[in-house]
Amino acid sequence: MAYWARVTLTVAGALVLLLAAWRVRNVLLLVLVAAVLAVGLDPQVRYLQRRRLSRGWAVTVILLLSVGLLVLFGWLVIPAAVHQTQALARHTPDYLDRLQHATGFLGTLENKYDLAQQLRETTARIPALALRKVPGVTASAGSIIFNVLTVAVLTIYFLVGLPRGQAAATAFLAGQRKHADRNVRILEESLGRIGRYVSGNIVISIIAPIAAAAKVVIREVWLVGRMTPTTPSRAGSSIDAHPPEISSPAPGHALPSDGP
Repeated sequence: MAYWARVTLTVAGALVLLLAAWRVRNVLLLVLVAAVLAVGLDPQVRYLQRRRLSRGWAVTVILLLSVGLLVLFGWLVIPAAVHQTQALARHTPDYLDRLQHATGFLGTLENKYDLAQQLRETTARIPALALRKVPGVTASAGSIIFNVLTVAVLTIYFLVGLPRGQAAATAFLAGQRKHADRNVRILEESLGRIGRYVSGNIVISIIAPIAAAAKVVIREVWLVGRMTPTTPSRAGSSIDAHPPEISSPAPGHALPSDGP
């Protein structure tokens, strides 16, 4: 009887714990993301510590570099996205006119479903729809900003206290009677693998926009280099090289003389 009572209490406690975790799942998700980011940024912090920086200053440097990279990413992406959106809005009537007179597959769809007219009606409703969505978009933006700030604060907290947490977990695992050494090695290997994985993704995230921007710049320079200035007209050169012939006077007409 005592065995089944313990089993019942264990199952009930697990269900209550799972229900409580489900109710605060959003907070737990933010904590998990912050913990993964802290473990991923820990190798960079340790690298700065080996350069005779305290852990607090190393975390501060990593934080400033992260903010700078986010600003750089926004500077590279947001103006291009705004420009593309404006260009799309400006050329939408032309695209619809071309669709209305299209041939082939698009022409068949246009004749069957009147796509151009439907798209015109949809684009005409976009401003009113956008105005109705403003409160929801504002609330979503506020929620996103709050979540980002929460993750940032938790990441800084976990980065500063990560050595103490790792030491406490190592001491707890080492105090177990069975497989203590194996559990400690698993913990260290897991933290190392997570750190290398997150660090690799951060490096890729840094290189990708820089490479894309460099590609755009190189392409523009190449196109400018291929453009040649307009050559002078051949008509003018032919006029200079071949002066016009003077026709002989008609019969009965004399050439004008220079003197009286």
